[in-house]
Amino acid sequence: MIAGNPPEKELLDSTTCLALVEEVAASSQLKRAARLQQLLRYVSRRALIEGCDQIREQEIGAAVFERPDGYDTSIDTIVRVSASELRKRIDAYFNSEGMHQKLIMEIPRGNYIPVFRNRPDKSPIAADSPVPPVAPAVDQHEDLPAAQPASASFRFQARWIS
Repeated sequence: MIAGNPPEKELLDSTTCLALVEEVAASSQLKRAARLQQLLRYVSRRALIEGCDQIREQEIGAAVFERPDGYDTSIDTIVRVSASELRKRIDAYFNSEGMHQKLIMEIPRGNYIPVFRNRPDKSPIAADSPVPPVAPAVDQHEDLPAAQPASASFRFQARWIS
């Protein structure tokens, strides 16, 4: 699926998108992750070359992770876990070595079909824009008790909420 292109802009073609997939797969984010590279290439090929608009978890498990047809995805979560890791690494690529890319991709949560779109232009802040005031520094008072660290359960919950 190729998304995010207004009709007046040049449509993205599968060759351009596949070239981006190969660049992401060869990046430092995925260089040592052969199965994640395989997963990325598989879902990209199915979407861009074969025109699939839906890829099932079981299909990926059998094709990429050599699971038997009809395996129980509720017990064996390798596809979901790997897809989650792949999403993180794709995001890390576009926030680091791929920052120069005008075309970006993602695999949205709840789906295995990659989405390609043009990176939004970053417009510089106008010189006449109001600049928010800087908050004054707060003095540390030694007579106040030190803040207590959050409990382990709170830290766990906070991590999953954000």
